[in-house]
This record gives sequence, structure tokens and C-alpha cells, in this order.
Amino acid sequence: MYEDIFREIDAQQDLRAALTRLKKEIVQDKKEGSFHGLSRTQEEKIASLMQDEDPKVRKNAVGILGEAGADGCLDAIAEAYQQEKTLFVRSSNLKTLRKFDFSQYKDMLRERIRQIEAQPMTEENRKHLSEELRLLRDMTADPSQRKQHVFTGYNVVSDMILLVSPGFEHLTYNALPDYIREDARMLNGAVEVVTDKLNVVLGIRTVKAILFRFTTAQIKPGDPDAAAAVLARSGILRYLKTRHAGSGPFYFRIDMKTRLHLTEKGKYIKRLAAALEEKTGGALINSASGYECEIRLIESKKGRYFPFLILHTVPDDRFDYRKNALATSMAPVRAAEIIELVRDYLIDDAAVLDPFCGNATLLIERQKALRAKALYGVDIYGEAIRAAHENTELAGVPVYLINRDMAEFTHKYKFDEILTELPSVTEKMDRDSLAVLYTRFINKTKEWTQEGAAVIVITTEPDLFRPLAEKAGCLKLKGIANLTGRNKAGVLIYHALH
Repeated sequence: MYEDIFREIDAQQDLRAALTRLKKEIVQDKKEGSFHGLSRTQEEKIASLMQDEDPKVRKNAVGILGEAGADGCLDAIAEAYQQEKTLFVRSSNLKTLRKFDFSQYKDMLRERIRQIEAQPMTEENRKHLSEELRLLRDMTADPSQRKQHVFTGYNVVSDMILLVSPGFEHLTYNALPDYIREDARMLNGAVEVVTDKLNVVLGIRTVKAILFRFTTAQIKPGDPDAAAAVLARSGILRYLKTRHAGSGPFYFRIDMKTRLHLTEKGKYIKRLAAALEEKTGGALINSASGYECEIRLIESKKGRYFPFLILHTVPDDRFDYRKNALATSMAPVRAAEIIELVRDYLIDDAAVLDPFCGNATLLIERQKALRAKALYGVDIYGEAIRAAHENTELAGVPVYLINRDMAEFTHKYKFDEILTELPSVTEKMDRDSLAVLYTRFINKTKEWTQEGAAVIVITTEPDLFRPLAEKAGCLKLKGIANLTGRNKAGVLIYHALH
């Protein structure tokens, strides 16, 4: 196939079509593992086409050299880039150049940055020059600069939106010290605080993320260039520099919470990011990875955007223990929420059992909230117990972990508290099978607990569990809490009866 295509190329028969077919063939062969490179003669033939009068032929040619891994043509690619006058081809040259070791050309690339920055951008050249500039900055950046900024703004007054689960705003609000809470306010799915005691806020375990409000300016929809101008004038750079040590550009990404179609959203973000780089003179650099902050635009009911910052430079070690998670593992923030919901029912210095412990997240968060005398975790799956061993060790929480079916677990003394998330309906576990499992669990609580012990269960089937518990007569319902999310999970709090 390659020979046929190269015969067409030699005969100058529709070069665009021939090069397009050649690139498709290379890409397909690479997917199948059958591509072993072009011959030196073939590489030189394609490289010569980077001087063709047709810019699309030049663009296709350099793209093929990149796909083919033709590092022997590196000098020719760099030379073609320097000579290229058509803007959209220049970006293609850079994308190919970056696939190889281009370190010897960095001085040339830096000089090109200075040339672009010195010339005015117009409506005609803005799109392609912005893309070229982004590629150049990314290719010439010192990798060590990506993490050079260290957050230092712990005692700088900051207006923050603490994102939480909708309906559970009070858990985070109540966890705030009085001197912070008196000026805080609950929003839908968030708590807003203004404080210079960031470390206090960072310790709250029910917070999902923090949005930093760096401006009160609003952004009108539809014009990314105008939006970039608003952001550049908003004091975003001053805000970042006030809270960080280090020099050099800040690497960012943009996200939007918007009603825009996904395709339109992507186009808007791309244009906005390029315009923001331009208007900040490269002090902010868009990066798909290694970014230090995220600019988040949240659309209001009136269609305008409120800008916030998420600072990835702010350390968050609350859940560093969670190195191992299973597909069914409870998220640590959810576990922290549950513990706060049932805190009044927890027993101080209790012996606690989780007979479906998974990777032990619930037990760890329970210990973080209130000290237990002893913690026991049981799970039928060895993979879960292995994950729990590592997680509990990292958390510094001693837990007795047993790989066993809960129906076969016995213990010489009674527990003061049972705290567990029960299995849900799955492809392997229908509702009838789940009812049998729940009944076995309920009956085992008679054996495991002493009179008055707390039995706290999290289940996606509360309407199935409750009548089974009532029928067994060994559990007295003391409280119910509904959880937010896609499934209608609930927390049921019982006292054991004997």
C-alpha cells in the first residue's frame, strides 16, 4: 500500500489526497502494531514536501513525519518551521517538533516568542498566533517551574465558597468556630466564609472543594476576548501573588458550569484561555496538565458568569490515608458526612464493629470524630481487607481486620456500637437475595451487641430493611437521615434490644 501511495506522490498526482491516505495508513498500522517506520528514502521524500507551494501539502507532510517518528528529519522540520509563513502550518510544525527531542532548538523557539509578543494581534491572525504562542510557551517552559509556586496565604483574608453536599450545608456550617460562623452564610450546596484562618477551614472533613472569590466582577456571555479582559483587570494575578511564594508564570486551566452545549463550551474555553494568556503577557499560561489553579466560571440564572479560583497549590492531607479504594468504596467525604449526621448517637470509648467494612473508610472517619476503645472490621472479600490494612496503617488508626463472611463472625465480648454500610442490589444480588442477607445481619446483631448498643446502618434499601428489623424485634428505631445523591440511600439508627 505504501509503495502505491509513494508512486502517486512521485507522479505529483493529487498530493493532498495521497498524503491524507498515507497518514491514515500509518495511524492504522500503529494501532495494529504493524508499523515499523518509513524507509530513509521515503522520509526524505515527505520532508521535501515541506517546501511545497501548497500550504495544506506542507501541513500534511510535517504531520506524517511526526506520526512516523522520523527523528532523522528533525533538522528539516525545525528549518521548515523557521521558514514557514502560513500561520496554521507553523502550529502543525511545532506539534510535530515537540514529539522529538527538540532541546537544541529552544533558543530559536524563545526568540519566536519574543517576535510574536512584539507584533500586534489582529482579528485575522489572533486564532493561529495564540495557538502558536501557547505551544511555544509550553515547549520552552522549565519543567521545574510547574511546581515552583508554594502557597503561603494561610493568614491572608479570603472570601471562600466551601462546596458541600446539597442538604448538608449545616454540617460544615456547624463545624466552623463561632468567630468564623458568625459571619458565614449557608448557600445551596455551599457555605460562604470570610476569614484569615484558612487552616481552620482546611481541617473540616465535610468540605468537598474550596472556591476562592477573587473578584466581584461578572462576565457577560458570548465574547471570550471581552471575558479575558475582565479577568485580566480583575486583580487575579495580584490575588495569586499575594498568596504564593515563587516567581514565573502561573499555570491554569478553565472550567465552566454552564448551560452551553459541550462543543460550544469547549470552543469558548479554548478562545478564552488563549486570550487570557495574551492579555496577561504570559503571566498566566494555559496547561492541560500540571496546572496550579483552575479558573471556574459559574453561570447565574441570568446567564452571566461569576469567576472563582480553585487553588491546587493549597495542601489537602485530610484523606491521604485512602491509597486503596474498591469500585464500591464509600467516598471519604461521604463517610465524614455520615459520621457528623449520627454523631449524637455515637458512644465514647466504644467497641465498634463494621461487619461490611470494605476498605475501612467508615471506621477511620469514625475514629477521627470520636475515639473508640476498639475497632473491628469484617469483610468477606480478601481484596477489601488488604486495602483496609494499608489504609488504616496510613491513617494511624488501629483496626482489627478479619477476612470472613459476617454470618460466621463471632466474638467473645459484646460490642457497644455497630456502624456499617450494607450491600446494595446488584446484578449478582437481587432484592430477594438482599432481604435474606439483611435478615441474617439483623439476627447476628443479637449475638454481637449488648443491651442498648447503637446499631447504625447505611443502606440504599431503607424500605426493605426497616420492616425486616421491625419483624425481628431486636432493634428499636431511634432516628432516620436521608442522604443526597443519585441513589436514595438512608441512615437508620437503632438501639439493640435483648
